[in-house]
Amino acid sequence: MAKQAGYIKLEGTMGDLTFYKNRDGKFIARRKGGVSKKRIQNDPRFQRTRENLKEFAVAASSAKFLKNAFREIELKSNGGKLHNRLYSTAMKVVKSDPVSP
Repeated sequence: MAKQAGYIKLEGTMGDLTFYKNRDGKFIARRKGGVSKKRIQNDPRFQRTRENLKEFAVAASSAKFLKNAFREIELKSNGGKLHNRLYSTAMKVVKSDPVSP
């Protein structure tokens, strides 16, 4: 991933390049690309990807539920990284289930 080092700070899209500012305040540039959403949803070669996306969705919704339940604590926590920690823990719980696929 490219990082801008000069004085010109860009945000937005130009052609196939997207410029944005990340959470740390650094300006980043990246190219558009990847597999289309329709192909991931329908192509049999992406079956495992769809399974991983389902696991991700379960863990992310669990993290959101916990984050909303402890909204007051989250507001006083360190810079918006609580969701990432909750998601990481929820993902460990989802992967620890040996019975359900």
